[in-house]
Amino acid sequence: MKTQKRFSILNYLVVLFAFGLLFSCEQLAPVEEPVAVLEEFQDLSGISLEPEDDPINGRLVYSSDCESDCIEPGSGNYFAIRDSKSQSSGINTKKVSYKAYNTENKFVVKVKYEVTSGPSQAKASIAIQINGKKKEFKAVPSGYTATFSVPLEKGWEKCDQVTFSITQKGLGSPISFSEDYNLIPVCEDIHEGLILWNKLGSIEEVLNSEVGPDLAFFDEDDGLNISANRAFVPGKIGKGITIAPGDYFIEARIHNLVLNNLNSVLNPDRGTISVWFYQKETPVGYEHNPYRIFDGPYGLEAGIGLSSFDDSNEGKTNVLLFELGKEESYVSIKYDDFNKFNGQWVHIAAVWDREGISGSNETMQLFINGTKVASTTKNNWNSSFGERADIAGANDFPEGKFILDEIKIYNVAKTNF
Repeated sequence: MKTQKRFSILNYLVVLFAFGLLFSCEQLAPVEEPVAVLEEFQDLSGISLEPEDDPINGRLVYSSDCESDCIEPGSGNYFAIRDSKSQSSGINTKKVSYKAYNTENKFVVKVKYEVTSGPSQAKASIAIQINGKKKEFKAVPSGYTATFSVPLEKGWEKCDQVTFSITQKGLGSPISFSEDYNLIPVCEDIHEGLILWNKLGSIEEVLNSEVGPDLAFFDEDDGLNISANRAFVPGKIGKGITIAPGDYFIEARIHNLVLNNLNSVLNPDRGTISVWFYQKETPVGYEHNPYRIFDGPYGLEAGIGLSSFDDSNEGKTNVLLFELGKEESYVSIKYDDFNKFNGQWVHIAAVWDREGISGSNETMQLFINGTKVASTTKNNWNSSFGERADIAGANDFPEGKFILDEIKIYNVAKTNF
């Protein structure tokens, strides 16, 4: 009887020990949070982390200078830094990439974890620290982005330094980053006098300007004019517009975008056109195939022109030309050797004020990357413009040879770019 009781107690203790061991193993095993509750993760599987695919719909510029650049309030355009590292563990390879930037009121770090080769389904832990504030994400699946942001300190100023670090663990040795970032300030009075702003990054953006009248696609084929096939390609900020291959013929005038009711938008007495421009190669063929950045209107009516063209008959390879008026009431200025900017983004601004720009006697000024490169004191251009302007037009075979991004028109003569 005593033997049976002792055996029963022993069995009970064995069962209790086994249950306790099982419970302790479950407690030691990593707890994976359901993906559904990982609100800071953005599922980007199969989607390239390009600026236009940013989870907060921000459009990022990956070069910046905190002394000269600034964030336009409400634009969603920010200046970021980025980097990535890869590491192999056996037959598996992982990659960790980040981008970091400040908005108008916070600093953001986004970290993407990927298993780029091999069968592993391993998840990772990612720790992000910004100025001493830390956030840890556990069980991050491959292809997901972890986002951590902190409010900017009250009274922050341009070029204030933010320090951040990233540590990823799992699938081999850790990958880490330790970086500094100089805060980009918010622009002051950036919208003063702004009457048109179009981002040019998609059909939707073209047809729905951020500010002012919408642009239109010109569709005319009368034997001399032919509408453009257009494409949206990586731009200076997000995507820009270019002319795609099409059925063009020599001296065909390609109307890419049109601004209607031009006279109700542009003031002939004063104004500014601002745009980001990229030309892959120099236009060839004097006067026959310029890259028409802004051309309005053309034909018999007076207007404003901004274009890159071949000026070889004047001994120049490539000029950037800014024109106002027509015939006897025509004034122009130009910048020679514009081809030295081939293959790089440049900011162009054409400025005019019949009574003098910023109190000077100069009436037309041309800026490249914020530097004045040409001017005149003449002011006898026409007192009225026509009704329509082309944007991103061309002649001949311009497909893919130039890109436009972020066009703005002001009814004031701006000089601070």
